[in-house]
Amino acid sequence: MVTGPVLNHLRLCILAVLLIGGLSGCFFGGQPSCNKPQEYQVSENIESLQVPDGLDQPDRSAALTIPQASPDAKVREADDPCLDSPPDYFGR
Repeated sequence: MVTGPVLNHLRLCILAVLLIGGLSGCFFGGQPSCNKPQEYQVSENIESLQVPDGLDQPDRSAALTIPQASPDAKVREADDPCLDSPPDYFGR
């Protein structure tokens, strides 16, 4: 069993690793992911499925249809907060 100064040194190292690991989440966030280009923003429509003769067309009644964006939709600025972020409580 480890005792004395070696045990104290080991405890100090473990504590330092835990503190650094815990605090790194607070400081290394950088730009919120909502301000980075998202995969869906570069997606494109594709042609309808071409079914060979002799096979049935799949049921598309439950297909996801994405409407066109409104031409007067507000464009979000780069410094706008993320939509999933709560508003600033103190109004700074």
